[in-house]
Amino acid sequence: MTDNRTIALVTGANKGIGFEAARQLADLGMTVLLAARDQRRCDEAAVVLRAADLDVHPIILDVTDPATIRAAAEQVAERTGRLDVLVNNTGISGGALHPPSAADLEIVREVFDTNVFGVLRVINAMLPLLKRSPAGHIVNVSSGVGSMGDMTDPDHYMGLTITRTAAEGAAIVVRLATLGPDGPTGGFFDDNGPVRW
Repeated sequence: MTDNRTIALVTGANKGIGFEAARQLADLGMTVLLAARDQRRCDEAAVVLRAADLDVHPIILDVTDPATIRAAAEQVAERTGRLDVLVNNTGISGGALHPPSAADLEIVREVFDTNVFGVLRVINAMLPLLKRSPAGHIVNVSSGVGSMGDMTDPDHYMGLTITRTAAEGAAIVVRLATLGPDGPTGGFFDDNGPVRW
């Protein structure tokens, strides 16, 4: 890996929005670390992107397994010495929406372990590497259901459907990952701008 390229790590990069974000970032000339928990799927994603002459490298990282996160951070430190962009894309839905009275607590624990604690684990492990970057970026990927304001608004909540492709969903991730130093920070954004919390 070359020192002069921007180094990005994308979790859940073997499929969907993560794969597309990795592809688009690599298309911009970045070196992209494709992080996924399954070695075979991670390698297959890398083969597809390398066939398009993109600079991508598979790396095993399970956001629910601290040992793989530590190992991934060590690999990044050894290979590049820094990290410029971290995209926390891995997430699970836990299935259909249920009222709290009908929630399966094991599924709720799994969702929180992946979507909340997993993000914190990865950020904490990668933060020393991001601090070595002249302008480190962290992009935490969510869906519209991450907005409490929208989800508690009956007018907005009704008819909530997914209408975009993975490539279209990845475009906002890439835009935020490539913002300049004067770009917004600490916000919740979609294609149209800020989203209410």
